[in-house]
Amino acid sequence: TFLDKPEIDLTSYKKKQGSQSILLDYSRKEVNEMQILKQADVVMLLYLFPDLFSKDVILDNLHYYEQHTIHDSSLSKAIHAIVAARCGEITIAYKFFKEACLIDLGPNPKSSDEGIHAASLGAIWLAIVYGFANITFKKDRLALNPELPAEWEEIQFLIQYRGTKLSISLTKNEINITKVCGPELIVEIGHEEYLLTQDINVNL
Repeated sequence: TFLDKPEIDLTSYKKKQGSQSILLDYSRKEVNEMQILKQADVVMLLYLFPDLFSKDVILDNLHYYEQHTIHDSSLSKAIHAIVAARCGEITIAYKFFKEACLIDLGPNPKSSDEGIHAASLGAIWLAIVYGFANITFKKDRLALNPELPAEWEEIQFLIQYRGTKLSISLTKNEINITKVCGPELIVEIGHEEYLLTQDINVNL
């Protein structure tokens, strides 16, 4: 019945993410009876099962539900960043990414007085690796289809896949993958397959 519920302007509450400020104006019961989401819900489904839906369906749902999400969960913005990046919406994805980083790394010096948001920090890492590097796992291979934000020159990270440890470096024009240890494996970049025995270098 979500789509039948009334809508309100969430602009002011979005600016105060993580504070549950909406509960100063409405009770939880009232919030539950409006088109208001605390965090990524349908968007989380699109993140977990990206191949079940077309890009158009994913984008329509991303935009619709984000308009109705106040992001009071520290995990919400990073998941939105991943889904947006996978759809090629890099500017929007980077905006979500930066806002996710502000939870512990923002101007509020007391945001982590009771402890850092460890799960959120993990989600930020996921936004880099599964969002901008756009790594996915297929039946017998690891796939990359990266697109970096305009503000970035390069990203580097380590990842382990099926017992093989990889060092990956990405720029806007080049992908370098080094097999640190473990068995050889197939890597898919774009629609091309590569057998990784030690190192591969691909120009984009």
